[in-house]
Amino acid sequence: MHNGRDRIAHIQAEAAAWFARLDSDECTPADKADFQRWLAEDENHGMIFNRMASSWQEAGPAAEELAAENATPPRPHVTRRHWLMATAASIAALAGGAAWWHLHAPDVYETAVGEQRRIVLADRSEILLDTNSRISVKLGKADRRLILERGRANFAVAHDSRRPFQVTANNQIVTALGTEFDVTIHSHGADVFVLSGQVAVDDDNRPVLLTPGERLTVTATASRIDHPQIGQITAWQQGRLIFAQTPLSEAAAQFNRYAALPIRITDPGVGQLRISGVYSVRDIDGFTDALPRTLQVKVTRSAEAITVAAP
Repeated sequence: MHNGRDRIAHIQAEAAAWFARLDSDECTPADKADFQRWLAEDENHGMIFNRMASSWQEAGPAAEELAAENATPPRPHVTRRHWLMATAASIAALAGGAAWWHLHAPDVYETAVGEQRRIVLADRSEILLDTNSRISVKLGKADRRLILERGRANFAVAHDSRRPFQVTANNQIVTALGTEFDVTIHSHGADVFVLSGQVAVDDDNRPVLLTPGERLTVTATASRIDHPQIGQITAWQQGRLIFAQTPLSEAAAQFNRYAALPIRITDPGVGQLRISGVYSVRDIDGFTDALPRTLQVKVTRSAEAITVAAP
């Protein structure tokens, strides 16, 4: 019995330490992965941690007062373990609610206009997040769930047959076990393009299997699969845009993802003109300066926009 009490006390101390660690501003995805491993070691870990969370919820407004009363550092003759055991309730009261949120809330990553960001997840999957994009990530024991809220991302998925990798974008669910693919959210729907491996897309409750080189475009009214040029689709990953007889309106929309000063096309006929070339995503001035030399258009600039119109 004595050993049993010591063991429970030890778990309580560890649980209290996890509360504080998860609530820290320095808490990392690796910390959360370590915490998941700690939970898996013993079913009592999760039970005692949950009791602390419940104590936080029941403590209500008194929790902060209790935490403040116990916030003084331990005396030198008191070990860290004993201090954590003695103050577990106050630590839970102070950090429990926030720690619970940190545990269950997803990690969120986003980029500003013109920014790209590479993210390495705890499972060693990698995400390249394009300009003006936002994604939430939640890696669990049974699955890996991500939600692309806006923008575009490339996913290089670490293989783990026990945990499907699922990306949701505009209500489309993309599932992969170990592969590389792009997902793009645009004004009229979403695209999924596969570079390697296979992905399954839940298209209106109909599973669609995509193989390398295939792109699924889904809108509110229809979906279709095509086989675009890989170099053109993935150029953004090298900071480039490649156009091959692309409608000017589409080219402008792609540049506008990266530009603080947008391109506006006032004439629908001008928007249908075709353009080809390779451009840096950061060189919107070079792109618009070249338009009058290759197309019958007029370009004007103001503080609000770069306007392209018929001459």
